[in-house]
Amino acid sequence: MSSMWLRGEPIPPGLSTSTKLHPVGIGVIETVTDFGVPQPWHKDLWLPLGNVYRIVDRPPSLAVDAVPASRSIEEICFGDDLSLVGFGDPTQAARIGSTPKLSYYWVVNRSTDLDYYVRVRFEDSNGSVELLRGLPIWDHSHVVGGLTPTSTWTPGVIMCERYDTLIPWRVRPGRYVIKIWVYEGREGTRLVPGADLPNYEAGVALGHIQVLPRSGGIRESCPLT
Repeated sequence: MSSMWLRGEPIPPGLSTSTKLHPVGIGVIETVTDFGVPQPWHKDLWLPLGNVYRIVDRPPSLAVDAVPASRSIEEICFGDDLSLVGFGDPTQAARIGSTPKLSYYWVVNRSTDLDYYVRVRFEDSNGSVELLRGLPIWDHSHVVGGLTPTSTWTPGVIMCERYDTLIPWRVRPGRYVIKIWVYEGREGTRLVPGADLPNYEAGVALGHIQVLPRSGGIRESCPLT
């Protein structure tokens, strides 16, 4: 793996000034890069260089008092139980190979036994998702809440998820729309309708990412194979 790992101890002098610190644990993830440690065939999802991951012994609390004004959106209801009340996308263009952050602010309106799953896709200017062997090369889908799923949430409490998304080297530069679909479970068989969204099957657009070519001497674009 390309990243360094530390136990939950003080950061060595000077290290915090030259690296980015992300708290995570073995089986307990506080900041996630896509699917965490990917399988070998998902080589585009390897963790970025220069990041330090701190081990923590419990899932973090996702509860926040309010949605920051810059991330507040008009409430989007998914079924009767789940609402998205805020979203944060990158404020600046991001280069291929970088890890822009996405933030989701959710609320459950009543207690639920469901652990919702959100599929996240990045569509280019043609409305297409780049695929490799039938799979999207840039994916940010996850169980809502991670290790603190929606079945454990208290109704009315705003829960914030903050994630890194690593832009794979196969992604072409351009403007990408961030779209989501919400399902009743990881299986992705029961799509939850978005209230007042007649075409919710096509996904709910939340924001965008402007992707720039990668910097440095490495070839900036590679054809799909």
